[in-house]
Amino acid sequence: MRPVLLSSVDGHGRGSHPRSRPPTMANHPHGSTLIACLTAAVLLAACDDGPIPPPPPVVTGVVTGRVTNAANGDPVAGAIVRLGASADTTGADGHFQLAHIVAGGVNLRCTAPGFEAFEASITVTANGTTRDIALTRGVGSDFNPVTGRFALRVPAHVDTVRALIVVLGGSDTRWIATGSPTQQVPTSLWHFGQILRNFPSTHGLAILGTTGVATSNDARNDEAILEAVHDAASISGHPEIATVPLVVYGMSEGGPEASGFAARNPERVAGLFLHAPLAVSAVRTGKALGVPTFVALAELDTHVNNAAVTAAFEGNRAAGALWGLGVEAAVRHDELAWAQHGLTFDWINTILDLRLPANRSDPLRDVAEASGWLGNRSTGQVAPWASYAGDRASATWLPSQAVAERWEGLIARRRVETFELGEFALYVPASVPLVRGVIVALGGPDTRGFVTGKRMGAPIPEVEASLQILGQGFRTLAATHGLAILGTSRAAMANTPASDTTLFSTLERFAMKSGRPEVGFPFFLLYGMSGGARQASGFAARNPWWVAGLFLKVPAGVSSVSGEALAVPTYMVLAELDAVVSNPALTAAFEGNRAAGALWALAMERGVPHHSLSPLQREVTLSWMSTILEHRLPYEPGWDPLHGYLETAGWLGNRTTGRAAPWATYAGNRALASWLPSERTATEWETFVAPAAITVSQTSPTP
Repeated sequence: MRPVLLSSVDGHGRGSHPRSRPPTMANHPHGSTLIACLTAAVLLAACDDGPIPPPPPVVTGVVTGRVTNAANGDPVAGAIVRLGASADTTGADGHFQLAHIVAGGVNLRCTAPGFEAFEASITVTANGTTRDIALTRGVGSDFNPVTGRFALRVPAHVDTVRALIVVLGGSDTRWIATGSPTQQVPTSLWHFGQILRNFPSTHGLAILGTTGVATSNDARNDEAILEAVHDAASISGHPEIATVPLVVYGMSEGGPEASGFAARNPERVAGLFLHAPLAVSAVRTGKALGVPTFVALAELDTHVNNAAVTAAFEGNRAAGALWGLGVEAAVRHDELAWAQHGLTFDWINTILDLRLPANRSDPLRDVAEASGWLGNRSTGQVAPWASYAGDRASATWLPSQAVAERWEGLIARRRVETFELGEFALYVPASVPLVRGVIVALGGPDTRGFVTGKRMGAPIPEVEASLQILGQGFRTLAATHGLAILGTSRAAMANTPASDTTLFSTLERFAMKSGRPEVGFPFFLLYGMSGGARQASGFAARNPWWVAGLFLKVPAGVSSVSGEALAVPTYMVLAELDAVVSNPALTAAFEGNRAAGALWALAMERGVPHHSLSPLQREVTLSWMSTILEHRLPYEPGWDPLHGYLETAGWLGNRTTGRAAPWATYAGNRALASWLPSERTATEWETFVAPAAITVSQTSPTP
């Protein structure tokens, strides 16, 4: 049958007039009958070719597999596996199954929270296809879901979470997980929160923050916390979080619930740290006695009843609880001083090392009371449990020697000013709330005298007396500019990187002992005398980014400088009648450094021998140091770099005429002139190099 073509035309074969209604089947008086007839005709025509064959059968198969963490082989629960329009979600064992998948090539895709998306092409067969999937943790971002009252942070590179820090506070602590405070946060707390937020990155931990509503100390809040932990496990792609040990950190109003949670759930809590808690729970029996706990109180707290909290601590200790207590001197409720920072993180890390089991499925390890250290809250002294001479039941319990030293520093803050470690001594003014830098004095004589006021061992009594006066000036400078002073009995310390390491490590030890963590990473103002000047000069050349300034008195030798060391302001004082060091060699070294662009000054004091220290030299020394400190030190250590000098902003001193002028108007050879940071120091340099009567001058003994 031929196809039938229908058209709407007039009798002349033209289309109907555009303004007339075109005739259609629908408006024909017999239109419905005609349509039915035509439809039947078309169907009959189709039947002329024979019956339609059935379609070929569709071959399908089943795809199964297991989704795991590529780093450790652990199953990944909650992963979604897709093949076309079909999808399945993995359970706790990581397995998935997709049925009725058309055989042939197909694209497989898998996604899971906290992991990079996975894609691959696979071939599905009728006999069944197995395809396991190994997911890689996301790189470059952290997982920070915020779900109502809680926020979680899991560092991107942490494949298996070892423990979870739960932070409960009077304020909203979710910002510690997210990095974005929802309200005004005190500066000291913000700094602490930043460190706490980064702490899990280096220790394989996660951190959970919450809003400030967890203040009622009861089992209902316990359930809310544990439910949040389980939710965090499911949505983060870290199912292990559901069962990992917890470190509970409670602040202020969050302290009561933190303390109660640990008492009611001791099998889950590895450790408990309380900062200025409003109250603490009584712990008298059972496993709760074995939960290591530290309570940090603020001496000037007006929100917390320190006496009541201390009495509760004493009751718990008397029952055998592994509790520690530290009252930080001269701080308020909302202050988190650097001393407490260091103690907190050392304490948490030590507790985790002691308590976490090797096998994650095993219970927390117990800590024996006798394995720890005890601190006397009256004297501030510490000792191992076995050799402690006081009443153990009232002493602060501490898990290790390192934490015990941190505790000494915490309670000694602003009480003790002088600390000694072997050949070194450190002075920290009690009035300094935050150490901004350290004057490091190297001799020559025993520079511990600058710290302690004791004899330095100068060969001439008048010089010894003058050194003691300079030491008083150093201590005043330290109090004025927020500095510490480090002295040593080591004469002529070797000029080597190993000596640099000794100085750094010594300050790290003093940071713990003094309760001033910032002392462990300070900026340096170096003062080198005679044989100690070599190491002072070399240290500045090797570590210029740490050195605010360098003052050299009759140095036995100096280093050539280049690169960043050119920017370290340096002042070198020589003695005209020196029979111990080679003034021409030192002058040549100065000229070489100045020619390279170093910010160096040279002053030759007239008519004095090697072993001398005139009042004018003391004045020049302290004034130059003060000028350098005022310009170069940032306000807060550890956050900003040293401020730099422009050479053109300084003054230049002509070593022949003894006259100084601003860099821009200096008429002589700038490359040979003494560089001075200010008009005041330039004027003092002019006075110092001019011939004058000598107040303290002695003939140098035979070297």
